[in-house]
Amino acid sequence: MTVQPGDILLWKIDAQASWIERLVGWGERRAGQPKTEGADFYHVGICGPDALHFYDSAPGGVKNSLITEPWPDHLEAYRFKFPLTETQLAKFWSYANSQKGVGYNWIGALTLGWVQVAGKPFCSEFVWRICANAGIVLCDYQTFLSPDDLAHSDIIVKIGDVPPPVVPHSES
Repeated sequence: MTVQPGDILLWKIDAQASWIERLVGWGERRAGQPKTEGADFYHVGICGPDALHFYDSAPGGVKNSLITEPWPDHLEAYRFKFPLTETQLAKFWSYANSQKGVGYNWIGALTLGWVQVAGKPFCSEFVWRICANAGIVLCDYQTFLSPDDLAHSDIIVKIGDVPPPVVPHSES
């Protein structure tokens, strides 16, 4: 299994999770967020056009990061149940690129979405907006969209634990 552009990446809380990642999961459970097959997720991103980069909103703001090796053991990939069109993907990347550098909504994340700060998204809200911009509604919008809400979407399916990316090697 390899990831493709537009696949959704979810970071699962596991035994190696930091205290802040565990705090996020605790807050989601306290807010009544659903669990996926016994898993709690603390972060979400979306694979970019080359599937070697992903977009996310995290402390430091919205960015497009190179996926590093080795991939974390606690990373899962989800794919849309229908093929994404070139137009939808172009809208994904256009919106995502327009948001690069926008700050992270710490206050929204800590208040379960009740406080919004000048358009700054937290991770799940950002991925939801990328999809909505292309006319795809992952789930009903609510004040606090958690990574678990996105994982429960009826239009995506888990494709597996994410393997290391295939990085093309140049010949010397």
